[in-house]
Amino acid sequence: MHLSDKERVLSYASYAMLFSSIELLVPKIVPFFRLGLSNIPILLALDMDFAPFFLLLLLKGCGTSLIGGNLFTPFALLSIVQSVLSGTGMWIAKRTPLKDASIYSISSFGALISSFAQIRLASMIAGRGVMSLLPLMLLLSLPSSLFVAFMAKRITIPDELKGTKPKLSEDRKGSRIAIATLILSLASLLFSHTITKLAIILLIALSLQKLAKRRILILPHIYLALALLSASLFTPSGRILLSLGPLKLTQEGVSNSLAMSLKLSSAVVLSQAYSSLLVLDSSLFGRCISNFSYLLSSFKESKGSLIERINSPCRDREHKERGRTEVHPSLLILSSALIAAAALIPA
Repeated sequence: MHLSDKERVLSYASYAMLFSSIELLVPKIVPFFRLGLSNIPILLALDMDFAPFFLLLLLKGCGTSLIGGNLFTPFALLSIVQSVLSGTGMWIAKRTPLKDASIYSISSFGALISSFAQIRLASMIAGRGVMSLLPLMLLLSLPSSLFVAFMAKRITIPDELKGTKPKLSEDRKGSRIAIATLILSLASLLFSHTITKLAIILLIALSLQKLAKRRILILPHIYLALALLSASLFTPSGRILLSLGPLKLTQEGVSNSLAMSLKLSSAVVLSQAYSSLLVLDSSLFGRCISNFSYLLSSFKESKGSLIERINSPCRDREHKERGRTEVHPSLLILSSALIAAAALIPA
């Protein structure tokens, strides 16, 4: 890969993270649905060769998962796969008889692929009842894809960001402990199935999130539980508690939905906590995070309309290094040990 391609990939991936951060301010109408603002750089990069373009898709998927606090959860896999599938679909479409199609058509085509991919993958994680959300996802994806294309025609992304390189961490031991305790916590979570154990693990994870100075938001977890419960109405199983025409609320459906929502919420909370402990390095991903921090601080300091603020960063501004929360390794070890104990001790 040429140096110019690498720098352009870093720039576009950093902007994808910026757009993902902006999108977090928009309330989610439907679980698993997002406006897709992070696809703006993808639409503007369709002229790239496939190798750098594919790298951009991977960085975008990982970066937006980090911003959303889902990097160490099953949702990250969902984000990366749908990013690769929809982006590749648009890249191919741009080189077929659709190559002369407008950016609006290409964006809509990508949104269609993304909707199918997200719901299909989500159903593998949260149960086949999630497939019932597909018609609504498709209905919402069309106007959102048109809005993304509208923004892409008005956004300017530089081919290179001239920011400072991230500093290498000297805390190698602390980094290894953080990675080890995260793996232990997530592995323990996989062996937890009862509602009581999962509730205890979620409380421990929330305590760690507080120590990591991440804001605790309860509503997203409530929305997730309600979404899984609603999806279970389409796949009834077990004793019927309530019947609403063709929809049936069952005891097993309620139990399974609550257990799955607690497990996914715990994974998300752990991911958010450890994302704050992430150590930057000189890798592509580390540089991407550093550039994103620069863009975000510039965006917050800029004035004017949304488009003007997006187009204004990187002009005579001092780079601000992304801060990292410090949590003593003993607290990480304690939290992971408590999670393991809650998961493995018989109920």
